[in-house]
Amino acid sequence: MADAVLTRVRVRALALALSSCLVFGCGDDVEGEPGLLSVRVSGGEAVETMIPASVSDGWVITFDRYLVAVSGLTVSRGSNSAVIADTPSTIVDLAQGSAGQGHVILDMDVVSTSYDRAALTLADSSQDPANANADGDDIRLMAQNRFSVFVEGEAKQGGTVKSFQLGFRGETRASGCSVGPVTVTPTGVAFLRLNLRADQLFGDDLATVAGRPTFSPLAAADANSDGRVTEAELRAATNLDDYRLDGAALTTLWDVLQAQAGRIAIALGDSTCATVE
Repeated sequence: MADAVLTRVRVRALALALSSCLVFGCGDDVEGEPGLLSVRVSGGEAVETMIPASVSDGWVITFDRYLVAVSGLTVSRGSNSAVIADTPSTIVDLAQGSAGQGHVILDMDVVSTSYDRAALTLADSSQDPANANADGDDIRLMAQNRFSVFVEGEAKQGGTVKSFQLGFRGETRASGCSVGPVTVTPTGVAFLRLNLRADQLFGDDLATVAGRPTFSPLAAADANSDGRVTEAELRAATNLDDYRLDGAALTTLWDVLQAQAGRIAIALGDSTCATVE
């Protein structure tokens, strides 16, 4: 199914690439002729391996699954009109190893030029999402529950182990994001990697992208001490003293994680996106 979807996306993107000559100027020179752009999404090395205790608040955090539903990808050059790929909802498992390369979400035939802006949407999965690298059970989980983000893993501190399985719904559009730049030519393949700030899901700062992954409040929320941190327990936990809320009207730990689930798209490159809403 995923291959068929990617093929349809390439056909759609090629038509847009040819029409974009009006924007970029396709003449007899190389610039403007269609070239292949491969777009990848990464959650960072820590999500693929572990968040060490030295980086967090003393907990070693690992993810078995970190599923995101990505759609609405666009790329552009500066303030020029975007090359729109009309991308469907695509499920990506950020926890799978990629050796720093990220996971392919689509291949696009676009106008040959340099691109330095991107936008994407994290939104509730569609009923029939495309698949980047997840397995069939993961696709069904995301589609049936209409999750935009789902995480499964555990956190360890000394002899204490806390597991979690948490799914989030909601839509976040990140646009005006500085990336690359990456140069597309008529020969070869250009790779654009979009780096989600996936480790910020457990971050303690809702004002910046530099928050420290923090698990102690979540561990304390395990009210029945069964070693599992659940949505119900997080909804009942109201001590937010460990978080910089930046004026956000949040009252429970679940509110904080829900807000952070959208903010993992606050930056796709080295700087924050112009708009995240």
